[in-house]
Amino acid sequence: MKLDIVRQEVYNKGNILHMVFFYYNDFKIKLETLC
Repeated sequence: MKLDIVRQEVYNKGNILHMVFFYYNDFKIKLETLC
């Protein structure tokens, strides 16, 4: 039972990291096209 909670937390953190990385790449591309 406890393992499931831990797994869910890790999964959620992984999703947040993935989203941050995605937005960072998108932002970088926009900056490069502006300059």
